[in-house]
Amino acid sequence: MLKILYNTTDYSKELTNFIYDTATITLATGANYLFIGLYKPFQRVHLELSTVSTGTRTVTAEYYNGTSWVALSEFIDNTNGFTRSGEMTWNLSQTGWSKYNDYYYVRLSVNTSTSAMVVKGIGMIFAQDFDLVEGYRGVNDLKYSGDSSFINYHQGAKNEILQLLRNSGKFTTAYELTEWDLLKPEQLREAGKWKALELLFTELSNEVGDKYDSLAQKCKAKFDTAFNLYLLSIDVNDDGVLTTAEEYSIEYVAVERI
Repeated sequence: MLKILYNTTDYSKELTNFIYDTATITLATGANYLFIGLYKPFQRVHLELSTVSTGTRTVTAEYYNGTSWVALSEFIDNTNGFTRSGEMTWNLSQTGWSKYNDYYYVRLSVNTSTSAMVVKGIGMIFAQDFDLVEGYRGVNDLKYSGDSSFINYHQGAKNEILQLLRNSGKFTTAYELTEWDLLKPEQLREAGKWKALELLFTELSNEVGDKYDSLAQKCKAKFDTAFNLYLLSIDVNDDGVLTTAEEYSIEYVAVERI
């Protein structure tokens, strides 16, 4: 599970699930930090914001190298300075990345203070809302009243995909596979897109054979194709480092449906 700190306040319980709780935070320049940590190195998180920040700013992302905090290499902020929900990504291999109080942390700060933000969750999902638009152009018209995104379906898709991987029998580890064991989670973006759409259309369907049931079946078929084609890089030894042997730990995962 991620460790999430706002300065010294621990929001791990509230924010490691995208559905249950929220936290309201403000990042003031030179005064506040958001720490996101894991027991091993990792390379991305999705930040879901129920209330985004106003204004423009640059986010600085740093890691601890054993003596000081230094800039993450290849950092990309797809939240656009906390003005929308999105992913933050960086290179998995950071020179000298070391634990700070038992976790490999990414420390976020800003050059211009944010307004108060309501954070719904921080974690990993396999696809983004714009991916769903690629799959079904009118998907944004299908949001339930009060929903600003499709995060519930992304989380459901992630959980189903992880369970399929656990059940596949294609790899052996001494622990239960989690999303943080995927060394290249982008390999599952296409599968995550079609699974999230399948879940959405299944929920919208009122009976077998209606419009949404038909769409759900089409998405299910596309998911099966996407999922079966992927080569996956799995962190078999649980150290957060991608080795040659782990590059394609699973070469094929067969989807079985009852």
